[in-house]
Amino acid sequence: FRAKMDQCAFDTQGSYSVSNRKQAIIAATFLVFVLYNAAVAVAYIRKQTEIGKRMKRFMNDTAYRDLFFFGFVTMVEVAVPKAFPIVMVYFYLVAIIGHCVLFAIGRFKFAFITYIVKNVFVFAIIMSLLVDKWCEFFQFRDNNSDFS
Repeated sequence: FRAKMDQCAFDTQGSYSVSNRKQAIIAATFLVFVLYNAAVAVAYIRKQTEIGKRMKRFMNDTAYRDLFFFGFVTMVEVAVPKAFPIVMVYFYLVAIIGHCVLFAIGRFKFAFITYIVKNVFVFAIIMSLLVDKWCEFFQFRDNNSDFS
């Protein structure tokens, strides 16, 4: 066991890469948060108008349907901050912006398509969690040790 522990090395460049990826996930999640809060503000300020009612509908849609996204993004940020799930998070961000725009202009049938697209990205995030080697997120272990 001692020989295996002597093989452990801290990878500085790898830790910077992981840190940058975690920041990218946090930034995307923050932008989704800002979009949601903008919809809440519009729904509250213009509640008697048609745009206010549509934003209220978007707000409820996001609050009830996107709960799993935030849970799985948190797991990705902690366990597998790799490039593929981060790209899926940013694609999700684009899809939810499109979803919001479609709700704002009243195209609910097309908004259902963006809902399906968002679910595909969430499914890809879930799959990236399931197929990853969980012990790789320990940055102090090298690739040749028996621990990985």
